[in-house]
Amino acid sequence: MLDLQIASGSNPGKHEGAEVMEMLVALYFPSVRPALHELFAARDAFNEVTHAMKRDNRRYGEVPAQEHGTKFQRAVELMNERGEALQRAVVETARLTVGTKIA
Repeated sequence: MLDLQIASGSNPGKHEGAEVMEMLVALYFPSVRPALHELFAARDAFNEVTHAMKRDNRRYGEVPAQEHGTKFQRAVELMNERGEALQRAVVETARLTVGTKIA
């Protein structure tokens, strides 16, 4: 997994999910910006952990589980929590928008 991430990490695709999400939030859901920024902060923390794992993989030929396992698990959980919070905020905002147009 790390080898694939290292190989593809330096070649980001065009119109990645974060860019599209930022555009959609700016256009349609400005009230959910705080939730999006919290997700991005969680993504940054996740990236810090995976960069450390990649560094150790290159240095030692393996990823020391005792050093990175708990940090990685927490970073994944935080990403999931923040992603779910963003989804809830978008759905709530969309429902409010539709409801005001219907009424």
